[in-house]
Amino acid sequence: MSDPHNSESRRRTARADNLPFRVFMWVTILSALGLIVFFGSHMYRFHRHRRISDRMETAITRLALHRPSDLTDDQWAYCILYTWNLHTGYGGVPSYVPTDDLERIVAEFETRIDAGPDLATIDWLWEEYFRAYPRARNYNKYWPTSPDYLARFEAGDHGGYPLSYWRSKYEQRIGNK
Repeated sequence: MSDPHNSESRRRTARADNLPFRVFMWVTILSALGLIVFFGSHMYRFHRHRRISDRMETAITRLALHRPSDLTDDQWAYCILYTWNLHTGYGGVPSYVPTDDLERIVAEFETRIDAGPDLATIDWLWEEYFRAYPRARNYNKYWPTSPDYLARFEAGDHGGYPLSYWRSKYEQRIGNK
């Protein structure tokens, strides 16, 4: 028979009384850790995509430094504007253009800029966006070298953003790194 005043007996009773609380605490701790891992992985995914997206934005603005000799400043600014809009509309979040695709596209785009961009570079980039995210095709109507926009392109309609704007935007971007 156990002595109610016995300390061993009291410890067993206290442990048994605390069992629901201890289970609750473990469930709470494990749930909190699961949420931290879940949100942390999503935050990492968006942070990684944001870094690559920023790299693409810098590359697009860098086009302003490499105007092809057969184009006017305004024509090239027009191409940069609509390419910028394509990227900011579709490349900024991983649910549109997957991060790995965007990383591949920006690496090749930077290589093409280093080699000397031209209208084929612009067309290539647009095609890559459409390949990576087919739903972006609805932006096809703004493709700067498309027949629908050729008259605006040839007229040098830079959309209110002259080449000097894109050069200064590039300088700001590299100055902030």
